[in-house]
Amino acid sequence: MLEGHWLLTEGAAIALPAASTALYARRARKTLRSALRAPLFWDGGQPVSLATIYVELNGEADLPAAVGEALGLPAPNSPAELARAVALLQADPAATRHLVLDLATEFSLRGTVPSAASTAADGVKLMERLTEAHGRLGFFAFMASLNVERPALLPALLPIEALLPGGLPLGQPDPGGTVDPGPLGVLGVLSAIGLARQGEWLPGVVKAVEDLLRERRVKKARDHYHRALTLLGAAAGEALRRRSPAGQQLRRNMYSPLDAYRNLATRARAQAGGRRSLREMLVPTIAQVLRQELFARLAHAMALVSDKCHALERTILGRDGHAHAGDVVFRHRESLLHGVAPDAFPLAAVQQALDDYLKARDEEATNPSEA
Repeated sequence: MLEGHWLLTEGAAIALPAASTALYARRARKTLRSALRAPLFWDGGQPVSLATIYVELNGEADLPAAVGEALGLPAPNSPAELARAVALLQADPAATRHLVLDLATEFSLRGTVPSAASTAADGVKLMERLTEAHGRLGFFAFMASLNVERPALLPALLPIEALLPGGLPLGQPDPGGTVDPGPLGVLGVLSAIGLARQGEWLPGVVKAVEDLLRERRVKKARDHYHRALTLLGAAAGEALRRRSPAGQQLRRNMYSPLDAYRNLATRARAQAGGRRSLREMLVPTIAQVLRQELFARLAHAMALVSDKCHALERTILGRDGHAHAGDVVFRHRESLLHGVAPDAFPLAAVQQALDDYLKARDEEATNPSEA
């Protein structure tokens, strides 16, 4: 009897601390994740948290140090300290702005090599440019603008939370807008598949009655432009199907965003660090939880980009008609046709037809015919 009582006592003495430790660890992990996901402010109806800032900078940020500097406090290194810092940032918009600008400056300077030609004035000018852009743009557009300051030898900053789920721009937009090739490289293809926040990609609004009348009078030039787009779309689709050199390069360009996100995931895993201690397995550090947030949101972004890259390929193959395929290829030619021989597709014919159409529209607007 006494022996059984002793065993129960010993078992309780072991189980109670273990249960308390497990409960503490669970609460600490919950506090940590809640603090990192708590909205600091909103941009276009989308919450921006510390985790959002971290993933939009592609994991290239020492967030705890930047939070401490923005608040004038030591860098938080525990769940309670981080929760307290987040509450202070939510109550102090100026400190939050300082946090974003400080991280953006660090990101823009990363990879630059100081030289004799660089001066302190260059750093001041950079801060002035970033401060002006931050005040003019929303958070996500500001993050996208950092690629202008990013050294050319480093990978482009990829949008993760900023990806806009949507489809390709359908319908025939105003041809006057197709002359702008849009962003270049990976960001240009993201714009082509309707995911980047690089300006408007939706179709134009419905024309007024007088515009429709004017369009009728320049119908011949407009139809010639549409036929040129149809020929371009058919040529691009045929090149993809036949796997010609131009078609292979076009396909590589179409899937370049997916490759870029995969490369980002590989770099992030390489920086994840070695084995964790028992204490870190129970309560991860702030850096470890941020890395987990990056992987989770990056996986969602990659699934979205993969789906839209496949949709872009189907579009160029003629799913929505060769005219629409030609319009997509021509509008985003700088990105989709990068590395393709200039004479591989009838781009010059489309440009000439577009110039003739715009000229006819301008002449009709200047000297309208009688109805």
